[in-house]
Amino acid sequence: MVATADVPLSESNQVALLADERVACVVDSYESRVRCVDTEGGVVGVFGRSGEGPGEFGTGSSGGIDIDLLRGEAGTVGVYDGLLGRFTVFEPSGAHVSEVRVPFLDPSGRGGGMGVQGLRRSSDLRRRHR
Repeated sequence: MVATADVPLSESNQVALLADERVACVVDSYESRVRCVDTEGGVVGVFGRSGEGPGEFGTGSSGGIDIDLLRGEAGTVGVYDGLLGRFTVFEPSGAHVSEVRVPFLDPSGRGGGMGVQGLRRSSDLRRRHR
């Protein structure tokens, strides 16, 4: 016998619809990674894990990750990890593009931190498309 249950993929609400609008990346907070899927539901890439090395995400006191996703104009996905003070850019396949340490980053560009040129929060896009 096989049983199923409706279990959310994540406790996070972070989603980035990429520039071509055919791929979306979501935070899988239970597995400490990012999962990118296409419009048919096929997996394009899965990347990240708990840790402090390249491609890894900082783990909070609760044991989970707390990251922000942003979409890049060139079809990339940006990941801001406030726990590690790092901003990393990935291809949707999970290939690492670049990484920079940042003391404080406000991805919206509206607060006290610096904004990110060429990247937009998915919540900003939802407001624009209404």
